[in-house]
Amino acid sequence: MWDPDAEAAAVVVVVVMAVLSLCGILLVVGRMWDPDAEAAAVVVVVMAVLSLCGILLVVGCSRHRDAS
Repeated sequence: MWDPDAEAAAVVVVVVMAVLSLCGILLVVGRMWDPDAEAAAVVVVVMAVLSLCGILLVVGCSRHRDAS
């Protein structure tokens, strides 16, 4: 039922999103003096939440597959 290719794709997506969110966080920290940094921080937080959800999804699917 579980496609191993889908798991590999999910891992790639999670890694890419995590790297992008980390870059965004570093960008915001580096530009704290910029008034637009607050809007950028909101985007970074959303990306971090999405990457966390993706990580939980991959871990949950892996555990579900191992249990079955």
